[in-house]
Amino acid sequence: MLWMLREKPASGPSSTGSYRPRRRVSLLAVILGAAALASLAGALGAQTPDRQDEAERPNVETGTRTPAPGDDIIVVQQNRRRLEGVFVRWDRSSVTVTIARVDVRIDVDAIDRIIVLDPPRERYERMRSLIEDDEIERLIVLAEWLREHDMFAEALDELDHVLSIAPDEPDALRLRAIVREQFELQRRSGDSDPSAPLPGDGAVPDSPEAEPNAGLDIDFPLLSDEQINLMRVFEIDLRDPPQLMIPRETVERLLLDYATSPLVPETREGREALLASSPQEILDLMFRLRAREKYSRVQVLDDPASMKFFRDHVHSTWITNSCATTQCHGGGSAGDLWLTQRRPTSPQSVYTNFLIMERFRLDAETPLIDYGNPARSVLLQMGLPRDDAIRPHPLVRGWRPVFRDREARRFRQAVEWIEGMYRPRPDYPIEYEAPVGRAPFEPSDEGIER
Repeated sequence: MLWMLREKPASGPSSTGSYRPRRRVSLLAVILGAAALASLAGALGAQTPDRQDEAERPNVETGTRTPAPGDDIIVVQQNRRRLEGVFVRWDRSSVTVTIARVDVRIDVDAIDRIIVLDPPRERYERMRSLIEDDEIERLIVLAEWLREHDMFAEALDELDHVLSIAPDEPDALRLRAIVREQFELQRRSGDSDPSAPLPGDGAVPDSPEAEPNAGLDIDFPLLSDEQINLMRVFEIDLRDPPQLMIPRETVERLLLDYATSPLVPETREGREALLASSPQEILDLMFRLRAREKYSRVQVLDDPASMKFFRDHVHSTWITNSCATTQCHGGGSAGDLWLTQRRPTSPQSVYTNFLIMERFRLDAETPLIDYGNPARSVLLQMGLPRDDAIRPHPLVRGWRPVFRDREARRFRQAVEWIEGMYRPRPDYPIEYEAPVGRAPFEPSDEGIER
């Protein structure tokens, strides 16, 4: 069976012109090499299609076998874009695929072919056979791939192997903490034996950095998938858009509701041409029409570039590992600023914490994030050593600086993230009441270096 790696179109320039999302795909391609892919493709054998009413089958080519519900597939569209997800069903006019936990209907006429992927375990075994035991960077990439496919036990085994070679490897420590948390949540949900020990227990000493999410508060309110999707719409940079889907009926309704606008074509030919436009062009028209009531109908299949940068270089690093720990703003005694610790890489955690920080004010004039002067943001200043900060963090028990100084890589990345957010800042039409901790921090009587 043909084995395909996830591919996405190359990103265009970001709003900042400097950062780009992580390129794990290209690294996996290096792991395998073109020769390996060619040999796997050559080994493809025809398989008997699953039984299904021929009349219900879309008139598209299936590159391997007919997909069955639950199969991982790649949908190659006529415009050569590729969408990876889980096959749900098809009918005469569309194929339904789950992408980023959202069911997306894709018009049959827009599809060139469908590729059914091998089961994740088979792909994992092939990738692992091509990686040497001492190739730390590639093993970490592989562990991240395993995490994305809910193969938590295998991911922990690979990470524990990495840490046996390099005990202080920061990316492996961070990823291991995240995987352990997700595996524990999976066990609690009943998907595995809750009495069984986690793989690698005892192999790596526990520490605040390795286990930032102990004592999770399961009652913390999180944003819904619909609210997250709406925030993504507001943050899209059309010069570097994520993958989008806009139902045809939404575009038809847009043309009807705004028929008197000079931005909407008057002729039938012009409207038909607009209906055939790309989702990015249609969303651009929505923005120019300020048709906010239609934004929720846009399906955003990935994080916008700025939010992806926040997720990978801010939230998953020092927000969850420093600010959102139980000793700081991640526990019930966090005071007015309380952040969630649950599933730190999930969209629910990333977007909920961002919205809380976006709306938080120390007072009427002092936001946590200063978009006009990012380096002076209270969020960043309170992560500096107290002697170096314009707005020092309060003296509280257990606090330690997040950044060494303003030249630290994470500080510069945080500035870059804030600079890259959409301007002017949108006022999300989202109702969310941030929780408040039961008690503020206790002043420290310890000797914090001044």
